[in-house]
Amino acid sequence: MMKFTLYKLLFSVTAILVISTACSDTSTGPEPGDLTGEYVSYELDTKGDSGLTGTLTFAERVDGFTEVTVELSDGPDEEEYFVRINSGTTLQGGDVLIELETVDESGKSVLIVSADSEGNTVSYNDLISINGHVNVYPSEDETETILAQADVGGNQLTGEAFIFDVEEENESAITGSVEFLERINGNILAVIELSGTDPAQTHIARLYSAEDEENDNGEHLFTFSGIDGETGISHTDLFELNDETEFLFEDLEEFEGTIHIYFSEDDLNLLASATIEPEEEDDE
Repeated sequence: MMKFTLYKLLFSVTAILVISTACSDTSTGPEPGDLTGEYVSYELDTKGDSGLTGTLTFAERVDGFTEVTVELSDGPDEEEYFVRINSGTTLQGGDVLIELETVDESGKSVLIVSADSEGNTVSYNDLISINGHVNVYPSEDETETILAQADVGGNQLTGEAFIFDVEEENESAITGSVEFLERINGNILAVIELSGTDPAQTHIARLYSAEDEENDNGEHLFTFSGIDGETGISHTDLFELNDETEFLFEDLEEFEGTIHIYFSEDDLNLLASATIEPEEEDDE
């Protein structure tokens, strides 16, 4: 039986409460006001080799809107960085939802957000549950280059996860783990990490239902993003199966199946596998 672990990550969140005198960029927007003390912070992870990191904070105002603060790890040297909230996860990408205040040489920006880019009212509660992510760009004209980013709102990770061991097949010497992390909205971030992969190949992984009499492999339910042979890592958003059936983190509690790792899309030589099964109850 494969090793199974259910654990909770511990996130430390540092409060960033900013009392700002900054005004909205529109004359009809909300006036500066006090904060309620409620806030959510997100770590901006570096993208590529930019080395840029930072923190994004949504702080609730007494008027129900949001004071959004961006603080970068190292303030730009005579540069301005462009920041915006887009729909979807960092893996999916998506349309522009809200443009935030440009970060100047101080390395910090503050903006009161009360509406999205189309003028629709956005409250604090809307923002902390939004299906979105934040990207930091070199400038408004260079949005093809992402320097730092974070999943926000409903796409933030809860800290709960299931981990399953990946074991070698056919003497491939490939081993590792598959980690299913829960998002606040119930969707899954699937992370595959392997050792012994071929640097020249993109390996593939498929999710199957439990084996049955009609199909020794079980039914092919889902294909994960390609596994980079050089790093052995794959990240995939999982919220529905091939037939568009909804598949959420809570479904893993009762799910039985397997994950097969193959050499490539055109070469289904089985390299490794993981057994996905519910946690066993301890007998008292």
